[in-house]
Amino acid sequence: MSDSVKKVASGQVGRSVNAIRQSFNQQWLQNASNRVMTRKFRLADKGAAAEAYSIEAKNRVSRIADYNPRPYADPIQPLAPLAAEIYAPTKPKSTGGLTVMDFASAAGAGIAEYKALSPPDIGDSRGNDQEDQGDSN
Repeated sequence: MSDSVKKVASGQVGRSVNAIRQSFNQQWLQNASNRVMTRKFRLADKGAAAEAYSIEAKNRVSRIADYNPRPYADPIQPLAPLAAEIYAPTKPKSTGGLTVMDFASAAGAGIAEYKALSPPDIGDSRGNDQEDQGDSN
């Protein structure tokens, strides 16, 4: 008899195929149960992360303080107001236009103001100052 016939007759061949099939089934069942367990763990982790994010968001909102204005003293005191110069409106003239007297009085007032504002050491307009003549002697 050949070796293969002896193995079939003794039952060794059938047992090895059955053992491989049973081993495969056991591995598949373990893998399936592992997948179920890991899915549950993943879902539980995601749920816990969502709850933690919700709690953190509530804490952030509760940490916001409402606006509460506090009065403070102004350290800079305002200056006293300046004195205002107030002029009354001029009285309207009854004459219809300017006269020669108006021109003359305006010219006289202008000359008087010019003399009042000029410095005292200018002297006369010809350039004959007494001090200059005294220095040349």
